[in-house]
Amino acid sequence: MTIDDFNVSEDCRLRLREVGFTAVEEIVEFLEQQAISRGMSAGRWVSCFDEIVEQIKLLGLWSDILEQGWPSNQK
Repeated sequence: MTIDDFNVSEDCRLRLREVGFTAVEEIVEFLEQQAISRGMSAGRWVSCFDEIVEQIKLLGLWSDILEQGWPSNQK
């Protein structure tokens, strides 16, 4: 799925494009790598992090690796 089809705000899509993401799968892979490395850095698009997480979960792409890095009960 491309960023253009990702159901997030236009501002969020713009931020994602600015850092180089073109597909939702790239976001998921990046977040998983951050969780594994314990870097936990969402980068410049942190302002729309909650929006991204919500949509990833709705798409069923939220993995166990992501849950370990960013547990659902934390904001």
